Amino acid sequence: MPEWAHRYERDHPVTVEGREPREACDFWEWALCKPSDVQRGLIAEYLIAVALDVDDKPYEEWARWDLMTKSGVTVQVKASAYLQPWEQRHESRPGFRFAKKRGEENIGGRFIRYELDHHADVYVFALHNHHVRETLDMFDGSQWEFWVFAKRKLPPQDSISVKSLRAQKFKSVGIGALGAAIEEAHRKANA
Repeated sequence: MPEWAHRYERDHPVTVEGREPREACDFWEWALCKPSDVQRGLIAEYLIAVALDVDDKPYEEWARWDLMTKSGVTVQVKASAYLQPWEQRHESRPGFRFAKKRGEENIGGRFIRYELDHHADVYVFALHNHHVRETLDMFDGSQWEFWVFAKRKLPPQDSISVKSLRAQKFKSVGIGALGAAIEEAHRKANA
């Protein structure tokens, strides 16, 4: 994050001439009170950051990967769900896209382009595995299921469905075991 950028505190003032003052948390409530498909991914990243105890670092939208563990393992998070924020006739068929991408990073005011690749050490496929809209809570880590792949062990295609993950007997973990699974996947891939 550039030196001039700062992290807004929840009580940071929002001022509009002629209106009662507001706070940054009022904006967050207005913008995020009904999580969207995009926000599901951010919520998954946040839950994983909390599980890895790295939620003290602010989210960076243009980073080459989503998170970095305390041991330096870089993590890319892909999220999906059966239930969507819009009306559905049927549940979605969740899956994950993980095609190679060109990364960009702003270093000293210059954008550096990276080659077409999987840039993170480990990929986490996060499924919001909940089927009842009335009890759906994206912030409840127990409603999520995770598959962990080292970059070198990703399936050969660019996407995979949850149905295929299960059919191929890839092992999933809960939020409590995620940190250990990430470290183990990275260690085994680099042994």
